[in-house]
Amino acid sequence: MPFSGPLTMNLILKQLEFIEHGTRTVDWGRFMDIQNAAFADRNAYMADADFVEVPVEELLAEGFAATRFAELFPGGKNLTSGQALATPIPAGALRGGALDRRSSDQMDHGTSHMSIVDADGFIVSMTTTVNGVLGARAVVPDFGMILNNQLCDFDLIGVVNAKLKVNAPEGGKRPRRTALGKDANSLGGKRPRSSMTPVIVEPVADAGQLVGAFGAPGGSDIIGGVTNVVRNFCSAGFKPVGLQQAVDKPRVLGKNQDGKTGYVEWELYHDENVRTALMERGYVIKTSETVRPYKLGETFSRVQSVVADFVEGKFYGAADWTRFPYCKAKAVQQLTTIQQQNGMDVVAVAVLILSILGLAAIGVALYYSACPKEDGSTHVQLVQDSVAPDFEEEEVGKQPR
Repeated sequence: MPFSGPLTMNLILKQLEFIEHGTRTVDWGRFMDIQNAAFADRNAYMADADFVEVPVEELLAEGFAATRFAELFPGGKNLTSGQALATPIPAGALRGGALDRRSSDQMDHGTSHMSIVDADGFIVSMTTTVNGVLGARAVVPDFGMILNNQLCDFDLIGVVNAKLKVNAPEGGKRPRRTALGKDANSLGGKRPRSSMTPVIVEPVADAGQLVGAFGAPGGSDIIGGVTNVVRNFCSAGFKPVGLQQAVDKPRVLGKNQDGKTGYVEWELYHDENVRTALMERGYVIKTSETVRPYKLGETFSRVQSVVADFVEGKFYGAADWTRFPYCKAKAVQQLTTIQQQNGMDVVAVAVLILSILGLAAIGVALYYSACPKEDGSTHVQLVQDSVAPDFEEEEVGKQPR
């Protein structure tokens, strides 16, 4: 904490486990309902853990998941049908009783993400942000790093009925009890809550053999965007060759907004059968203003993914170029330094999406499997290529996918 994405995504996936078995999956509507419920718990309980007691263990407990599911779907009925759950959905109750703070629903925005596997098999999913254009318009002396203006992610009004919201701005400094190493003895001010969702995922059956890194920019759309992709990928059997398909599939998002069930991507919204079925059941849905690719904005996030297959020695990257055409996954064809370690192929994967002054983004994926030949030289084995076709500027945002 304060990034709330991984914990919120876990709440969503735990609810899906009660419904999705084998080939049985929830429909788009129930998927939005479950996202809305997780956002309710996020808004109620998650903020800077140096200032707020965040009940992480209880939120992750199987008992809380079961109780929450029973609240949302009494008797386990209407799991794949039935009326939409009205928003905003109340937060789930904790054993500790009433909240000592009020729920916060401030949305955040403006982010970059990279997912990387290096030559030694280390994997990282990292999200960072400067938020607005040039951030705080201040640069760290001698380092050239732009400071962010993320303070706008605090709640604009931090008090309700004489009680502070969890994400309210607060003055003063407190011990950094969540920090590591020598920083644990330092003091710091309160940090605003973020939707960043950098996650590393392993299948239980193949732990240590397959591993994936996922994450995205996209403000409050990040949590739902990453969850959509991880759900798609895991539901298809965690097969690396299916990574790009998992990224490309249409998405639905639920953020527990008053009077609005969720957001549905263009191709789903304009599928008459899907739209009619959702609206007849009371779902209040919005869609993007244009078809993919989206030229500007943070619509449905841009999920950047890599998966490493350590058994096969192959690595896969997928860029979200169908939503933002400047995202690319392009195999490297020239290497500068290659070393062999323990007789295994040297491998490297990187998927990056970089914000340029908060106005544009460029996504690049780099991955190769380099195999030493008998004569000591090397060759490059291209594993997967994911590149957007060339887009004419006037066509961006108009061509359907």
